[in-house]
Amino acid sequence: MVLLLLLLLLLAVVRSYDLSYLKSGSDIRGTFSSASSADNSSSGQNLTPRISYSIGAALARTLPPSSSLLLGRDPRLSGPSLLNSFSLGLTTTQGLTTKTTNIATTPSIFQACLTGYADYGCIVTASHLPSDKNGFKIFDKHGPVSVERRDELLKVAGRIYDEIEGEEYENEGRGEGVDYMEVYVASLVDYVESSLGPKGLSGLKVLLNSGSGSGFYLNEVLGRCGADVSCSINLKPDGRFQNGPPNPEAKRMVTETIKACEKSSEVDLGIMLDTDGDRVGFITPGENGRFVPLNRNRFVAVMASILANNNEGGKEIVVVTDSVTSLGLEKFVNGLKNMRMVRFKKGYMNVINEAKRLCGEGVDAELAIETSGHSAFRGNSFMDDGTYSAIVVVCELARRRREAGGKGGSVMDWIEGLEEASFEEELRLQVLQPKETPTINIYERIEEAVKNDGRWKVDELNREGVRLVLEGEWGEGWFMLRPSLHDPVVSMQVECEVEKSKRLVGEVRNLIFAAVQDAVDFGELDGVE
Repeated sequence: MVLLLLLLLLLAVVRSYDLSYLKSGSDIRGTFSSASSADNSSSGQNLTPRISYSIGAALARTLPPSSSLLLGRDPRLSGPSLLNSFSLGLTTTQGLTTKTTNIATTPSIFQACLTGYADYGCIVTASHLPSDKNGFKIFDKHGPVSVERRDELLKVAGRIYDEIEGEEYENEGRGEGVDYMEVYVASLVDYVESSLGPKGLSGLKVLLNSGSGSGFYLNEVLGRCGADVSCSINLKPDGRFQNGPPNPEAKRMVTETIKACEKSSEVDLGIMLDTDGDRVGFITPGENGRFVPLNRNRFVAVMASILANNNEGGKEIVVVTDSVTSLGLEKFVNGLKNMRMVRFKKGYMNVINEAKRLCGEGVDAELAIETSGHSAFRGNSFMDDGTYSAIVVVCELARRRREAGGKGGSVMDWIEGLEEASFEEELRLQVLQPKETPTINIYERIEEAVKNDGRWKVDELNREGVRLVLEGEWGEGWFMLRPSLHDPVVSMQVECEVEKSKRLVGEVRNLIFAAVQDAVDFGELDGVE
């Protein structure tokens, strides 16, 4: 009987609610539910106020005494509830100072830590995911907290979750209300004025599509600096995202922004921001006055061209990119004067950390950038900031217009010579296996089958997944397979001649099907034309 009591006591001590399902890349994300009973639902993806309170309390327990924190959120309807319960969890530890800035961008929270306004920051956001999702990104002065620290935080939060009694997590949160976004906006205005002088963007007409997300603040920056922003769209934050969450890679947002540019006369540049303002894409006048997207490989090429154009010292500059960049992009960047591209891994923190590592070795890695629209300049403390990148492009456009005597010219002109494949697509294979078989296990079987087929050459310089080089009968190009960072998905990135694309995808499909049988859904691959 004594042994039984000791065993029960031990179990009570070590009991911990498993919150590992909230891991998503380097962030914390789940599906919002207001009901505490949903914490234990079979879906295993719920994020509730009780869990939010537990994460806030866990963070408080792991911080130094007398730390200050800045909290913000994107416009999602679940944001106020999660922000409130998170801030209430923070109050379980005495001595912490909490400030709340309401709707904000992710980069602004990082900037607050970087400048010493707060020691730590947290924004409640799920970036480009659907409106029913939400989560947390936590920062210190070095940037987002590490994956290891995030994992430990969830373990502590799991223990706290089981300690909670009553409904204290539903009480009113505490913390001083501040308007940090005004500080952030002022810093971007200062950047423009130091580069071009007051009203330095006068003469430019810029259309911002913030997609009803947090990035509407950029419109104020552009307007205060003299740009005509009367044509901007979707500026009112609305967490329902009735047209879909803002995502500069999404064809829907690209098409919507192109139509808005066409409707308004003489737009010099269109800007698209994602939900929390850390990713960006562009729309620019192209040939025959038609507007074209400047995202993905073009986005990287534009940023590299700006660095090359302003490289007065003549030193070699390195641009660190992700694993799915094109052959044409690599040739373009390496062809710029004193420029070199290093292809690394998907994941914005992966490219940022690799750039930092290279800088530590004495390499001038000035830019860490993903084709998804994430970009971080060394001169901006490697802060992942889509709004800052947008300002860099707009300033460069204004500067080149001045040098040309006020004459026109498109951003597309900066990347003249960039070779682009006639077929370029990312296809997603939904993994259907049960939870006990991880996606990575399915992927490993796929990779082995494709590598051993022998019809394609393995790219040995690739740093993740498997990238196969096409040649001979397949023409020039490549395709790549990798497991998703966030979802039970295997991604297939393809770049080849359009007349070869359907056959190539069909052959790879057959190989994958033979390797994993009914473990993946090929619906999206079947639709390739």
